[in-house]
Amino acid sequence: QLKFVNGKLSWSPVNGATHYELWLNYLGTPIQKQIVYEPVYASTSYSLPSSLPKGRYQAWLRAIRGETGALYGGTWTSVSFDLS
Repeated sequence: QLKFVNGKLSWSPVNGATHYELWLNYLGTPIQKQIVYEPVYASTSYSLPSSLPKGRYQAWLRAIRGETGALYGGTWTSVSFDLS
């Protein structure tokens, strides 16, 4: 489960995952898709950059397992939140 608390996204480790794919969409005006994109992220928390504009966001996350040159992606999960 993806959570947003005090400027930080966090999630529980997924068994077998070698890394995570994370992105944030800014839902303000104008909408900016993938304002943050981390295709190979190893941790289970992400502190948002202070340079992000205030407003509404949606974060997307999925676990990835790398195995013998192949990548296997899990199901996407998301959370919406406001930066103020």
